[in-house]
Amino acid sequence: MDIGFDDNSLIGHTERVDEKQTITSDIDAKKCTATGKYRRCYKGDITVRTGNTGAGRKGTFDVSYGRGTAKLDIKVTDHLELSFDHTHTGHLRDDDFSSKTDITGKSFQLNNRGSFSYSGSVEKEDGKWNDVQVRSSLTDKNGQKSLATDIRLNQKITNKLSGQFQRKIDINLQQKGNPKTKNNQYKFHILRLSCCCLGKSIV
Repeated sequence: MDIGFDDNSLIGHTERVDEKQTITSDIDAKKCTATGKYRRCYKGDITVRTGNTGAGRKGTFDVSYGRGTAKLDIKVTDHLELSFDHTHTGHLRDDDFSSKTDITGKSFQLNNRGSFSYSGSVEKEDGKWNDVQVRSSLTDKNGQKSLATDIRLNQKITNKLSGQFQRKIDINLQQKGNPKTKNNQYKFHILRLSCCCLGKSIV
């Protein structure tokens, strides 16, 4: 992957091998007027070529970013769609930090049709990870979910005087089997009560 940009334009080139075919993407975008929380944006075309085909498929490329935020949208008709959206406040090592990321993608190729999604968020306060959520899913060519995950961690103070807090972890995993096997679903739930001042914990 090669990407370069300056004050006026952004260009890029990517290559990947898929089932013995080389798929290339060329990006040609110009600086546009950023709005809202974004301080810079580039908008233009992306051309995807498979093998030695000449013209390829042309789509749209749109990227914007600012302090602690970024988004990307790519659309190529009858080929793919990709969306990325991210925001965060503070730094990961800070006592207070929050972040949220959403990614969705769709492939419309006959031999590789499907979609995926990812959503993740974290909240850190006074050095403690109070909330962590991660969700993801894969969809097959028939529009059915083949894999889905949902992981959540939540922590909250239950008694400020004693420093007691409650930590809860939920894990949900679903996997679609083939016609000869059953679908699998796994669920885990962990609840933990801790008292920081006494150094004791109740599970």
